Amino acid sequence: MNSERRKQIETAMEMLAIVRGLIEDAKEGEEEAFGAMPENLQGSEGGQAMESNVESLEEALSDIDNVIEILQIVIDK
Repeated sequence: MNSERRKQIETAMEMLAIVRGLIEDAKEGEEEAFGAMPENLQGSEGGQAMESNVESLEEALSDIDNVIEILQIVIDK
């Protein structure tokens, strides 16, 4: 891989790291909001939706980590 394409991938990895941070912040905010809910509301439709959101955001974070790992392998070749 030439240096120009390697730099493009490195830039993409930097951008993904920024996006990952934003998603992490959103996930933590959702977790905090859920934790602050009274227990009787945590089992409600809204509480369940918040739990589902946290799980989806965790999946997104894992997917981003996988993409970054794959890109690192590509630029290391």
